[in-house]
Amino acid sequence: MPDQIDAVAEQLTDELDNHVVGALEAIGALDLAKMTRARIAEIAPRLAADLCSADDRVAAQTVIDLAGIAWPDDPDPSWWRTPLGRAVGRSVGSTYTDAVSYSVAAAMLGVATGTVKSIMSRDGGADLDRHPDGGITKASVLARIARLAR
Repeated sequence: MPDQIDAVAEQLTDELDNHVVGALEAIGALDLAKMTRARIAEIAPRLAADLCSADDRVAAQTVIDLAGIAWPDDPDPSWWRTPLGRAVGRSVGSTYTDAVSYSVAAAMLGVATGTVKSIMSRDGGADLDRHPDGGITKASVLARIARLAR
């Protein structure tokens, strides 16, 4: 598990550096970019440990917190095979959970919650299935991830 956490932390550091620090550098806030880069290096191992946590609620909440910041765009399908992509994909709750919320589905898919709602409204949600008790079936989200990863 420590190797997995290290791999997730390294990738998370790169992605946060790319999106957050890159944005600060683009607007000329070089001092803030330098401070942010150092802070990301400090917090990435903790975030990675949370993403890999055996506590599914901690992992899912971390994905929700990071969605839109660490991966603001719909990730390339190959991303789901990376250490971070796998950590995000497995963080959806226990195997006893048949449904996930729209926000958790969005985090799993690496998209905004509004995108999931759009998918659900197109073609009657052909790609994602509504759970009878609310939310989206976890199986349909994982199936979509599998299709994207091909």
